Amino acid sequence: MHGYTHTEGGEQPNVQTCVKYSISKLATLLERLMALQEGAGNLLDNCAILGFTECTEGRSHNAQAQPGIP
Repeated sequence: MHGYTHTEGGEQPNVQTCVKYSISKLATLLERLMALQEGAGNLLDNCAILGFTECTEGRSHNAQAQPGIP
Protein backbone atom coordinates (compact mmCIF):
# COMPACT_ATOMS: atom_id res chain seq x y z
CA MET A 1 0.00 0.00 0.00
CA HIS A 2 2.75 2.46 0.85
CA GLY A 3 4.17 2.28 -2.65
CA TYR A 4 0.75 2.99 -4.13
CA THR A 5 0.37 6.13 -2.00
CA HIS A 6 3.42 7.68 -3.62
CA THR A 7 3.08 6.43 -7.18
CA GLU A 8 -0.55 5.78 -8.09
CA GLY A 9 -2.18 8.59 -10.01
CA GLY A 10 -5.67 10.00 -10.08
CA GLU A 11 -8.05 9.06 -7.30
CA GLN A 12 -5.68 6.27 -6.22
CA PRO A 13 -8.11 3.33 -6.50
CA ASN A 14 -5.62 0.79 -5.11
CA VAL A 15 -5.00 2.95 -2.04
CA GLN A 16 -8.76 3.25 -1.57
CA THR A 17 -9.09 -0.54 -1.80
CA CYS A 18 -6.41 -1.03 0.84
CA VAL A 19 -7.99 1.52 3.19
CA LYS A 20 -11.45 -0.04 2.76
CA TYR A 21 -10.00 -3.46 3.56
CA SER A 22 -8.27 -2.18 6.72
CA ILE A 23 -11.36 -0.37 7.95
CA SER A 24 -13.52 -3.44 7.25
CA LYS A 25 -11.22 -5.42 9.58
CA LEU A 26 -11.68 -2.75 12.26
CA ALA A 27 -15.46 -3.07 11.81
CA THR A 28 -15.18 -6.84 12.29
CA LEU A 29 -13.23 -6.34 15.51
CA LEU A 30 -15.83 -3.88 16.82
CA GLU A 31 -18.66 -6.29 15.97
CA ARG A 32 -16.91 -9.11 17.81
CA LEU A 33 -16.29 -6.93 20.87
CA MET A 34 -19.95 -5.91 20.87
CA ALA A 35 -21.04 -9.56 20.72
CA LEU A 36 -19.15 -10.46 23.92
CA GLN A 37 -21.24 -9.90 27.02
CA GLU A 38 -19.50 -8.23 29.95
CA GLY A 39 -21.36 -7.09 33.03
CA ALA A 40 -24.56 -5.25 32.14
CA GLY A 41 -23.39 -4.57 28.60
CA ASN A 42 -20.79 -5.83 26.20
CA LEU A 43 -17.02 -5.70 25.95
CA LEU A 44 -17.15 -2.78 23.49
CA ASP A 45 -18.95 -0.72 26.14
CA ASN A 46 -15.80 -0.98 28.24
CA CYS A 47 -13.23 -0.19 25.55
CA ALA A 48 -11.61 2.95 24.25
CA ILE A 49 -10.72 2.44 20.59
CA LEU A 50 -9.02 4.81 18.19
CA GLY A 51 -9.28 3.98 14.51
CA PHE A 52 -7.76 5.81 11.56
CA THR A 53 -6.32 5.03 8.15
CA GLU A 54 -2.81 6.48 8.64
CA CYS A 55 -2.84 7.79 5.08
CA THR A 56 -4.17 11.32 5.48
CA GLU A 57 -3.35 12.61 1.98
CA GLY A 58 -1.81 9.59 0.31
CA ARG A 59 0.85 11.12 -1.89
CA SER A 60 2.51 13.24 0.78
CA HIS A 61 1.17 11.69 4.04
CA ASN A 62 0.50 15.26 5.09
CA ALA A 63 -2.57 16.27 7.09
CA GLN A 64 -2.28 19.89 5.98
CA ALA A 65 -4.40 21.25 3.12
CA GLN A 66 -3.10 20.08 -0.24
CA PRO A 67 -3.07 22.19 -3.42
CA GLY A 68 -6.26 21.55 -5.35
CA ILE A 69 -7.85 19.64 -2.44
CA PRO A 70 -10.27 21.58 -0.22
